[in-house]
Amino acid sequence: MFPSPSTATVNVIFPSAGQHEIVVVNSLGEHVYTNAVTGTKLLIDMQQHANGVYLFKITSGNQLTIRKVIIAH
Repeated sequence: MFPSPSTATVNVIFPSAGQHEIVVVNSLGEHVYTNAVTGTKLLIDMQQHANGVYLFKITSGNQLTIRKVIIAH
C-alpha cells in the first residue's frame, strides 16, 4: 500500500489474485470506503476525505491485514 502519506490516491497491491474485501475507516471509526476486489491492484481516491489517519482493513480469505495511511492534502 503506497504512498503514505498520500495527497489524493492510495495504491493497494494484493499478493495474489482472488477475492479481497477492503474497508477504509477514519479516526472516528466511520467506514468511508468499502469495496470487493478480485484482481491484484486497486487505486483508491481519497481526495474527497479529510486530512487524517485512516485504517485500511483488507480481508483475503480468512486473513485480515490492517494498514495505517495518512492523508494530507
